[in-house]
Amino acid sequence: MPEQPEPAQQVAGAAITRRQAIVAGSAVAAGAWIAPQIVSVPAASAATAPPLDLFVVGDNIGQAFASSDGGATWAPGMTITPSFPLVTMAASATRVVAFDAGGVAYHSADGSSWSPAASSPSSFVPSAVAGDGSGTFVVVGNAGMTYRSVDDGQTWLPGPVPGPDDLRAVAYGTRFVAVGNGGHVYVSNDDGATWSPAGEPPIGAADLIAVACFGDTAAAADDSGQVFFAPPPSSGDTWISADVQPIQPAYIRAIIWTGAQFVGVGDDGDVTGKVFLGTNGGAEWNDAALAPDYPLTDVATDGTTIVATDVTGHVWVSTDDGNTWTQPAGQPVLASTLNCITHR
Repeated sequence: MPEQPEPAQQVAGAAITRRQAIVAGSAVAAGAWIAPQIVSVPAASAATAPPLDLFVVGDNIGQAFASSDGGATWAPGMTITPSFPLVTMAASATRVVAFDAGGVAYHSADGSSWSPAASSPSSFVPSAVAGDGSGTFVVVGNAGMTYRSVDDGQTWLPGPVPGPDDLRAVAYGTRFVAVGNGGHVYVSNDDGATWSPAGEPPIGAADLIAVACFGDTAAAADDSGQVFFAPPPSSGDTWISADVQPIQPAYIRAIIWTGAQFVGVGDDGDVTGKVFLGTNGGAEWNDAALAPDYPLTDVATDGTTIVATDVTGHVWVSTDDGNTWTQPAGQPVLASTLNCITHR
C-alpha cells in the first residue's frame, strides 16, 4: 500500500511531520557544515550522577522528557530546540543523543540538561540514529547521507553515501545495518566509516522504514506492512520474507528486540494503534492481544519494561513483552506528538 502520511502537528503556524525537511533559508550545499545554534540549555553538572535507568522521549515542538521509573512518571519537559521537532534519539551507557528536523545534534547525560554538538551537518534531514552502546553513533537521512560520531555524540563527521536513495532507519547488532527507500540494505563493519550493499537484499521489498538487530539477527519492515528477517549468522547480509506476515492493514514505524522477541509499533494505516510481535527470530509475526488506542511512533525497552510513544503526546507501557499495554497515570505534561524515544 502507499506510504501513509504521519499525523501532523501545528507548530508556529506550519504543519510539521516527522519526515519533513525544514531547513529554513538554507542555501548551503549538501554536506556542508554550519555552527550549531546555541540554545540556552544548562550543561549537565559533573557532580551529579545521571540516573542509571532512563527513558527519554522527544516531541514535535522540540521538547525532551525523561523518566527514571520505567515510564510511570516524567520530569517536566525541557525545550532543546525552539525551531524544529525532535525526530530521532539513541543512547550509549552514558549519553543520550537527539537530532532535530533541521539536522542539528544534541547530547545529554541525564535527559534533562542538553548541549548542542560541537558541529552539525547542514542540508541534512535525519531519519534515524543508532549507537553501538559504547559511544559510537551513526545517523542516516536524505539522499543516502550518513554521519558518525565516535565521541558519544559530541562531534559528528560526514560518512560515505552508500546509495542515492533516502535512508530511513539504522540499527546495531554486531555491526551497523541501514535500510531505506527502494528496499535497499547496507551494512558497515567499521562503525559507519564504509558501507556495503547487503549480499542478498529483501526480494519484493518496498521502501524499508524500520529495522532492528540483536546479535547477528535482524528484522525490517517496509511501508506496505511486509516484514523481512535476516537469520544468523548473516548480520543483515541475507534477507528472507517472513513466513507469517503481520495481519493487514499494517504500518510498522519502529521495531525493537526485547530480549525474547521483536516488537514493532505503528498503526492500521489510519487512526488505530497496532503492535506487532515477531517470534522465531523474526520469521513469524502476529498482532498483540491488546494494543494502544492511537497510532504509535516509536518504541524502546530497558529489557523488562517496553515504552511506546503515540501521536497524541502520550506514552504506553508493557511489562509482558508487548502483548498488553497500559497508559500510565504520569504522562509527559504539555507534550506535542511524541516522535522518538530511547533508553539509556
